[in-house]
Amino acid sequence: KRLILGIAKYKNIEVVDALFEAYNSFVSDKIEDFNSSFYYDAPQNILNAFLSGGLEKEDGEKVQ
Repeated sequence: KRLILGIAKYKNIEVVDALFEAYNSFVSDKIEDFNSSFYYDAPQNILNAFLSGGLEKEDGEKVQ
């Protein structure tokens, strides 16, 4: 819920459009993997990953 509202606010779009953007992004797959730590990350971290277009490894390399 926070991810969708955050996307809508940041991009100044309707909540329904934000829902589709989140669902069709790499973030959706990461959240659905309950064995990964991403599911348990703080909502703001998940939003930041979405907005930046990927996750960063410890060495700073961006991955999706």
